[in-house]
Amino acid sequence: MNSSDTPSRIVKAFGLNGLKNTIPVDSSTTTDNNGVATFDKGFPPVTMQPLSAGGIPPSGTTLAHGSVVTDCQQWNKGDVITSADRVKNYAEEVRASEIVYDSIGVGAGVKAHLKRVCRIPATGFNAGESVFKPEAKYAEGKTNKDMFSNIKAQAWWGVRDRFYNTWRVVKHLEANPDDRDFVKQFSDDQLISLSSGIKQLEYLKAELSRPWVDYDNNGRVKVESKKDMKKRGIPSPNMADSLIMAFAPIHKPSHCPRWRVTAV
Repeated sequence: MNSSDTPSRIVKAFGLNGLKNTIPVDSSTTTDNNGVATFDKGFPPVTMQPLSAGGIPPSGTTLAHGSVVTDCQQWNKGDVITSADRVKNYAEEVRASEIVYDSIGVGAGVKAHLKRVCRIPATGFNAGESVFKPEAKYAEGKTNKDMFSNIKAQAWWGVRDRFYNTWRVVKHLEANPDDRDFVKQFSDDQLISLSSGIKQLEYLKAELSRPWVDYDNNGRVKVESKKDMKKRGIPSPNMADSLIMAFAPIHKPSHCPRWRVTAV
């Protein structure tokens, strides 16, 4: 090859000012379980397994209006940025007030992308963070920090409470249809309703019931890890996770957006 055939050099690094994720040097349980590539291991085995064997699950999204879940769906095509674009387009179509996204693992690169392409405010949800309002009273003699190991447990338990309260209201009104005072003790943020129009409603309900309750060394509630669920042959509850995020306590109730789209 002649020296004149040598291609010219580009002095600027590829993607210098573009969207990119920081690749961790060393792997950990978090990176392995979430399918995050690292310098020491590359892509973990979970990214090379079929979904039926516990591989990385599809993406999912939930649309909630107040206490009503109007839509919940999932898909399994495209990378994390493609999924983020899909959620962004969906949120704009339904005129959502806010997008809540899973901010750990493979979802870590979503923040910058949504900030660049989406006008709707986007808030990250980190399931491993400490509880919301730790000193607030949860029950007699127990604060939130006494009751829950992290915000993931607090969010799941909060949705559990909503379903229980809703069941109590329905059963009471069935037996006492004229007793409207009973309903008045519950506010919208203490109840929940799943739209019958959700296409995979039965699957969503099944996912919501799959994770087992667990407890840490201090007796605080925590949610069964996806690693332990995998040992039981149960895939990650992707749709359920997106629903839980829709009601996660990351806002004061008075500031909770009326239309919220979540993405995992």
